[in-house]
Amino acid sequence: DRELRKHIATIEPFYALAGTLTMYAHNIEVYGDIARLFDVFLAREAVFPIYVFAQIVMGRRSEILDVEEPDMLQVMLAKVPPNMDLDSLITNAASLFDQFPPESLPSWRRISKSSTLKTARHIETCANQTLEDGRAFFEEQAKEVRWA
Repeated sequence: DRELRKHIATIEPFYALAGTLTMYAHNIEVYGDIARLFDVFLAREAVFPIYVFAQIVMGRRSEILDVEEPDMLQVMLAKVPPNMDLDSLITNAASLFDQFPPESLPSWRRISKSSTLKTARHIETCANQTLEDGRAFFEEQAKEVRWA
C-alpha cells in the first residue's frame, strides 16, 4: 500500500519498537490475549511480530491516513487498538507472511545475516545450532553495529 507507506514514512519509526520488543504485552490488558500472542510468537518465526504490527497498521489504514499531525500519528501507531479481534489479526498476519515471506521484502537484504531474524528463520536450522553458534552470531552482529 504505497499511500499508507508514504504517509507513515513522514515520521521516525520509533512507534514500532515498544510493541515488537514487548510482544505487545505493554498495550494489551487481557491476560488471555497476551498469552495467546506469546504462544503464537514463540511458535512462529522470530520475524512474525513484525507481520502482526504490519497487519495492525493495515487494519487501521483509513484512521491512520486521516491523521496529519506527526506527533499524533506517532501516538496512534504506538498503540494497539482496543477490542481488536486477536484471532483474525493472527490469521491475517499469517496470510501476510505467506504472501510476502521475509526473503521477498527489499529491506530483508539490509538485515544482518547474523540477526536472529535470519539465523532462527527455520526450525531445522535452529535444531542444529549450538550455544557457541549463538555466541558467534551475537559477536558478529555486535561488530556490525559498532561499524555502523
